[in-house]
Amino acid sequence: MTAGKKKNWDGSAKAMEPDMIVGMLKDLEKDHIHPHELVMDDDSTTISRARKECEQSITKFSDRNHLKKTFSNKLYDLQRFKKYQQLRGKTMTHLKKYFSYVLAQNQKKPEELKKSLLCIIPHMYGDHLACPSWCKYKRNPASYLPRNLPYSRYLTCPELKKDLEAIIQTYAQQADKLSDLGSTQACESFNHIVASKNPKSLFLSGSESTSFIIAAAVAQKNIGKSYIQEVEKAVEKMDRKRNLQKIRQSSAEYKKRRCQIRKSSSQDQGCKEVREGKTYETSVGLEKMDEEQDINSIPSATVEPERIPLRNTDSTFVYFDLETTGLGSSAEILEIGAARGQDIFQKYIKPNGTISANATCVTGLHMKNHELYYRDQKLATTDLKSALQKFSEWLSDSNSNILVSHNGLRFDFPLFIQNIMSQNIVMNTCIAGFIDTLEVFKNSDLKTQTGSFSQESLMRDAGIQSLGVSHCALTDAMDLQNLVNFHNIPFNTLLSQSVMYDYVLQHLKFSSVKNDNLKSLDILVHGKVITEFMANKIAKSGLNMNYIKLAHTRNGEDGVKNLFEEIVNGKARVTKCKKIINSVSNYLSSQL
Repeated sequence: MTAGKKKNWDGSAKAMEPDMIVGMLKDLEKDHIHPHELVMDDDSTTISRARKECEQSITKFSDRNHLKKTFSNKLYDLQRFKKYQQLRGKTMTHLKKYFSYVLAQNQKKPEELKKSLLCIIPHMYGDHLACPSWCKYKRNPASYLPRNLPYSRYLTCPELKKDLEAIIQTYAQQADKLSDLGSTQACESFNHIVASKNPKSLFLSGSESTSFIIAAAVAQKNIGKSYIQEVEKAVEKMDRKRNLQKIRQSSAEYKKRRCQIRKSSSQDQGCKEVREGKTYETSVGLEKMDEEQDINSIPSATVEPERIPLRNTDSTFVYFDLETTGLGSSAEILEIGAARGQDIFQKYIKPNGTISANATCVTGLHMKNHELYYRDQKLATTDLKSALQKFSEWLSDSNSNILVSHNGLRFDFPLFIQNIMSQNIVMNTCIAGFIDTLEVFKNSDLKTQTGSFSQESLMRDAGIQSLGVSHCALTDAMDLQNLVNFHNIPFNTLLSQSVMYDYVLQHLKFSSVKNDNLKSLDILVHGKVITEFMANKIAKSGLNMNYIKLAHTRNGEDGVKNLFEEIVNGKARVTKCKKIINSVSNYLSSQL
């Protein structure tokens, strides 16, 4: 192609930049992109044209590096025309350094920028009265010397001072504009690379080579001048890789592995189809038009929440206990007791239901005439929500609380969170996590006389007397605090056995789903189709009896097999044991 066909500009070179910017802005507008800011130098009328032809509200930011260059040029021009003896290399460097420093330190601060600019020249002439914090003279006036000036002496020429102040004054008057600068350094750097390959003095843009020159410039910008060797290495690497791949694909091991992958992929696909039911099949939309189609999905495997200990070294241990109407998950809280050093908390709660005889036998708490009593003593009570809110307020007095309880993970903590949720109270902001001291003592080297790690046995072995009535929540919390302090258990040891707040919350939900699944599997356990252990494993994976039936209905024994053998974290969802899969499938077939 000729150069004429490539030519796309007939104006002067100076008018090219404004025209290009306006053209690019218009192209962006076509794509509904409306830039509001331009970072550029002050050498053209581009911003005026952009506001006139594109966006009137567009803002211009001056280029920081170009501004410094302009300042330097003014100094060199002053020296060239006036021949000042004191305006030489060291002085020039010092002026440019101060100018750059003042600009950098006072962005978004126009008033401070103006004051700092006007202080530069007096500072170099030994007048430090108005100098800002960067002036080293103010730190130590006695020992200060202007070492960056010629012969470590202040400037003295009054004519030079007048000319320098005139230059600085022009910038100070534009402090509002100079306090909000941008940078085109990245663009200038790339333009320099392009110019080194496509000089402005040569008209290479008229040929097809321009696009390749620009591509080479981009490669050099991204990875440096070694891009040529990198391209050659990449080609050689691709050739070697292709040859090695041919050799590898012809080996028996590769073919065997490929068969395994296909088998695994087929199994995974079969499992997904069993879980999803019919989603896409020839004429499936015409089948069972008057009946409900099988569109129910079997959920993917559930995974038990991961237990991660807390790492906060600023935690506060709060020893905590509950007394309840019973031992089940539906038990109501009767008392909340907590101890944080000498600071204690205790609230009794009036239950809505009855207190079991076993609970009364242990705690001494019982209802009489609709009031809560401890043996013959009537207790002051409050409702559950008020008690929990008061406890939250008490906890808020310290930071990053960790509730510490004995056997808390099995009972106290889940029941506590369950009641918090039922009352719509948020406590994860004042409770970081939980520690079960039963686990702490079991994992320690401590040997007990009876082999029991109950709180009573541990206190008896340690010879610690209870601080009050046994099985009172506050007493038990205070006793546990004394027990832990007696054994001098290190802070990090306690923290290593901690769990996060969210872990208990997630585990509570996980356990609720698992228990519901277990109930549905009772028929298989009672019929000796599977063991209790296997039923527990099936329930933990997120499956219940209805889901297993659904899989069997869709694909018979293969449906149950695909469901049980689904790979989750590298292991079967339930089991790969053919005996168990056959037993479940045969039972379901017999029920048809």
